[in-house]
Amino acid sequence: MFWHAATESWIHTSDVTRALGDTATLSSDQAADLFEWSIMFRRMVCGGRGLDADSTVVVETTDTSQRTTLGSGEPAALVRGSATALSLRLWNRSPGEVIDGDGAALSAWADIALTSPLG
Repeated sequence: MFWHAATESWIHTSDVTRALGDTATLSSDQAADLFEWSIMFRRMVCGGRGLDADSTVVVETTDTSQRTTLGSGEPAALVRGSATALSLRLWNRSPGEVIDGDGAALSAWADIALTSPLG
């Protein structure tokens, strides 16, 4: 529960700072934790329901050396970016920086988690 509350707090802080024309920053350790929780939350909530094999994506951070696969099929895309940017995208926020790769595949994971029932 702690990580979810911390993530929610940071995501909404980021929303406010962006609205004010600034950027919220995290240390690399904080960014790594944010990314890890964002991935874990997606897996808990949707577990791949509603996604086809074409939506399997390899997600790789450029600043914290984290790499994970979302989905169970053959990876259809590789998406790379900072842990913070990728985490923001997974929470349906515009990261404000370039993410390399198929952003649509990553968006599919962000969108399905918002529409899938828990459990």
